[in-house]
Amino acid sequence: MRKRTRISILIILVLFSVCLTSCKEEKQTKQKNAEENHKQIEAMYVPCEDDNYIFFDRSTESPFYAIIPEDKLYDEHANKIKQKDLGAGDILVCYGDGKMLQSYPGQYPGVTKMVRIKKGTVKDTEKYQQEVAKFVQRPSKADIPYMDIENIQKNTLVTTSATAGNYEWKYEDMDGKQQVEKVEDISFFEKEGLSEVVCNGENSDLKLLFSVAPKHIKVMRYPVSTAKEKVSHGQRVRVALDENIGYIKRAKKSCIYEVIAIWDNGKVHYGFYIP
Repeated sequence: MRKRTRISILIILVLFSVCLTSCKEEKQTKQKNAEENHKQIEAMYVPCEDDNYIFFDRSTESPFYAIIPEDKLYDEHANKIKQKDLGAGDILVCYGDGKMLQSYPGQYPGVTKMVRIKKGTVKDTEKYQQEVAKFVQRPSKADIPYMDIENIQKNTLVTTSATAGNYEWKYEDMDGKQQVEKVEDISFFEKEGLSEVVCNGENSDLKLLFSVAPKHIKVMRYPVSTAKEKVSHGQRVRVALDENIGYIKRAKKSCIYEVIAIWDNGKVHYGFYIP
């Protein structure tokens, strides 16, 4: 009787193990298929002036802009790398939803992952330089840096432009004289007019993407209901800065966020609202 019981238990354990393995393999297969079903675009990375860049679709030769996902950027050996590790002419596979915005150059906001599959050279990009010159304008020294907010919305990586507010910015004009521009009358105490960033589900982490790496950033949060009482109800938010990216964990809903970024040239206030 005991022998039969032991055999039955052994059979149950074996069946459970087989079922567990099968479920795990099925889950991995679904994940792999979901990724493979995403639109893949093979593109060349072409740096431009002042640390800007653009991609050229290898199949259509069409240019497009896309934010490089720093947390999902890999080299040929599946090692994580950063944008600074990319070189002119590198070939990357861009994974995403395939929805290219109809503009010129195109804009691909739905990129979720990039993989470099081949290193290139400056010479490889020469064929695109004439095309790049048509739409890449050298930014004025008087232009303030811009900031985007990146987060996950319904399993999709979304980038939103922040609203620029007050700033003080120093620059040299064409005669070499130092100039100062100031804006002091913009308020972030009302949600109307502010960029809206939607946070869905449990994932409420945000990335702050700056066009130029700041020296320091400060983030304040104001509940919408008491935003006008800034001095009394503003709360300092913990933020980590790594080069041109700021990281906010567990952003709260129904709040207005103000980001103050500082450079050698001055400081800029940015705002956005989380409903």
